[in-house]
Amino acid sequence: MPERPRPLLLLLVASLAVIAGSWIFLAASIYALGGVATVRVHDRAEGVRIYLPVPSVVLETGALLCRSAVRGELERHEVREWLPPVRELLRQLDELPEVTLVEVLDGAERVRVRKARGRLLVEVEDRETWVRVSLPTRGLNRIAGRLL
Repeated sequence: MPERPRPLLLLLVASLAVIAGSWIFLAASIYALGGVATVRVHDRAEGVRIYLPVPSVVLETGALLCRSAVRGELERHEVREWLPPVRELLRQLDELPEVTLVEVLDGAERVRVRKARGRLLVEVEDRETWVRVSLPTRGLNRIAGRLL
């Protein structure tokens, strides 16, 4: 007579399946909602490395929460007239091929803004510190749409 499966083993297998399924669902949801923005900082002098991934949906929620404050600042600085061109730029950014939009070199310091692999990359570097901010362009459109 075959041995019956042990209830503890079945519970363990079911728990692992639920955990794996949850991670797959989370990853698919993050991707569907705009991907992940990242901030990387490397301080060569101190040897500090920071890597901070933030799902775009978190940034979008933050944009919703502070929308009135941002709009108030825009009104105060009289930049309302620039919003339509900014929206159009962000819309077209998603359609651009890989390109360097701005690059500024000043001695050992460099700032570069470019579009690569569906992301807007902002890189700032000097002798001691390197900072890279990466935003998915489709998530950027959604975040800007909430703010502007």
